Amino acid sequence: MLQLDKPKPLSCIPRAFAILLIPFLFIVGLVLAYMGIFPLKVETYTLGIVIFIFIVYLFFVKHNAYYAVCYIKGTFSQMEEALQEALDENALTIMGKTKSTLNIKEFISEYYQDLRNDNFARVAPSVFPMLGILGTFIAIALSMPDFTVQDSKSLDSEISLLLSGIGTAFYASIYGIMLSLVWTYFEKRGIAKADKQVND
Repeated sequence: MLQLDKPKPLSCIPRAFAILLIPFLFIVGLVLAYMGIFPLKVETYTLGIVIFIFIVYLFFVKHNAYYAVCYIKGTFSQMEEALQEALDENALTIMGKTKSTLNIKEFISEYYQDLRNDNFARVAPSVFPMLGILGTFIAIALSMPDFTVQDSKSLDSEISLLLSGIGTAFYASIYGIMLSLVWTYFEKRGIAKADKQVND
């Protein structure tokens, strides 16, 4: 395995920020609603589930094409130097002609293998809605009241509690779908930028 020093360029931080901005603002809105500043009802468990989904999203961000293209562009000259060194190390001279046995495609794939995992990038748009739906069911299960009451007034109260819990539980599904849309937008935008750079 190739061990090369690949520092992260600072210029890619705005791209990561752009990918994280809308999901973070959604969480801020939920926190403000939880604190009573916004007129929405948010339960503690719903907020916890949404924050968990955001943490999972954070681990996926570096695999988004929009971020990866920036990183690759920023480290291209370093990769080019490393490639030239590897070509020189794998050079053979036969009958006065020098050629390298290095497979360039494998070298570039290995050089950037830690940056972007295409498997993560492919499954991300479906992982976030699934986590949102799972979070919704968990929140509904946690908000289930006790229906073993004796009088109709208590039963009405329990049904009201259930309906308010279900309402807040759907924030997790909305969040998961929103993350999928944000991910797909930036993924497609990054791929389009990469195609444009290759064609130019």
